[in-house]
Amino acid sequence: RVELTGASDLNGLMGSAYVAPDGKELVVVYVNMSHTATVATVATAGDVSRQPLSIGTYTTSESLALHYDRNLDTGDTGQEIEIPARSVVTVVMQLGQKAQPATGDLNGDGRIDIDDVNQIINIVLGKAPATPQADLNGDGRTDIDDVNAMVNIVLGAHM
Repeated sequence: RVELTGASDLNGLMGSAYVAPDGKELVVVYVNMSHTATVATVATAGDVSRQPLSIGTYTTSESLALHYDRNLDTGDTGQEIEIPARSVVTVVMQLGQKAQPATGDLNGDGRIDIDDVNQIINIVLGKAPATPQADLNGDGRTDIDDVNAMVNIVLGAHM
């Protein structure tokens, strides 16, 4: 079971959550017993190695049977969802480890190109925060040596 806060009103919103035995899925079930809709916040915390890769919501009510509502943005850690009156909403999160961009791919677009060169220059100039992907030579800092390495990668890719 998983700790769930703010969903324990027998005449309003109740909830329960659990992680599947394989650790790959988190399921949250909200039951709204009231005659008015209410809002619940979907957020995850704790083990950062198991982050939501996808989040779907399903509603069951007098007129709906496990109706797929929508996917939630996995980047937003505090999303509000409406739980309709007299309904059950199931939130299913597929969990996993989000892939980190490759070293040198500073904008995460899957390529190392001139955009990444511009980004690493901004990091060296102090105009952008450093990231582990910017330390191309692995010496623990981002400096002109990393800029040179990235330029060589980009030029090598276009020769």
